[in-house]
Amino acid sequence: MINSKYKYYRQILKRQNEIEIYNHILDGLSNYNKNIFIEKSLIDSQTTSLTDILDYVFLDNPGMFFVDTSITWFTYGQDEVEITFIFHYENEEIIKLENKINNIVRSIIKIGEQANLSSKYEWELYLHDFLADKVDYEKGDLSYHKVHSVIGPLLFNRSVCEGYAKAFKLLCDAVNLPCIILHGIADDKKTSENHAWNMVRIDKKYYHVDTTWDSCNKNNGHVNHKLLNVTDYDIGKDHIWDRKMVPQCNSQFHNYYVMNKSYFKNTNQGAAYINSMLGKGIKNISLRLEKCDYSYKELETMIKNGADPVLLNGYNGYRYVYSHDDKRGVINIQFK
Repeated sequence: MINSKYKYYRQILKRQNEIEIYNHILDGLSNYNKNIFIEKSLIDSQTTSLTDILDYVFLDNPGMFFVDTSITWFTYGQDEVEITFIFHYENEEIIKLENKINNIVRSIIKIGEQANLSSKYEWELYLHDFLADKVDYEKGDLSYHKVHSVIGPLLFNRSVCEGYAKAFKLLCDAVNLPCIILHGIADDKKTSENHAWNMVRIDKKYYHVDTTWDSCNKNNGHVNHKLLNVTDYDIGKDHIWDRKMVPQCNSQFHNYYVMNKSYFKNTNQGAAYINSMLGKGIKNISLRLEKCDYSYKELETMIKNGADPVLLNGYNGYRYVYSHDDKRGVINIQFK
């Protein structure tokens, strides 16, 4: 099985017997065993439930693409509990798919190495952009098991949120970037649905990352970064999760817009940035304002104040379109 280097959910298990159960399940599935037996002596009234421990194994180990995580049987005997799994593939096919995935991961990492990526943030940005750019959200058969695993995004360039999150963790593991998969709810007050995304740890600070939403909300074909390294407060405006289960994210230090020097306290600074980018010939511009609820008129004024000195110089006029995320203050502008 493809090994996962960072196992956050195993780390939060507090009792030795729970860790033993976790390791026993992991070892069994790593050896492609469809039936795993847990001694009842490892289970008492204080033990985390077997279903929760099993969920932790799946969340920590996205390389288990071959297991049908939606169906599991628990049979309680006198001395042990039998856990029965369904596999999507026979063992020979699993090994072939693992080799294909490993080859793809190596090719992705090789490109990053050739670009001389060094810091954790540079690797994270590269891996985020790779998935958000290359993978399309599957809007057809959402029950198709491949799009819920790393198989969909890495082998077929199609995925749903769960596949995006698993593939991102698998790639982060490959570059030793600590990464966690979260299951929660996406709720924009109009619709509410189950959702999956990630957290990463860089320099002892944790951040939320949602490659699915950044992939689905491209800016004129360009990858969006509005949910790359955001805080609990930022993502909590439309994401719900068990906050007691995972670390707090309260730093902006590695937020994409902070790192890209496109995070501004006011619209005057935003206008100066627009002016600078247009002066360099860049017409697809993304920036973030500290205040989220600027009015339409205020944003129009910012854009025109930044663009007029450059685009009206010798021309009759210009056109542009823009989008504004009023939950996070991100403005994406495309000048024609």
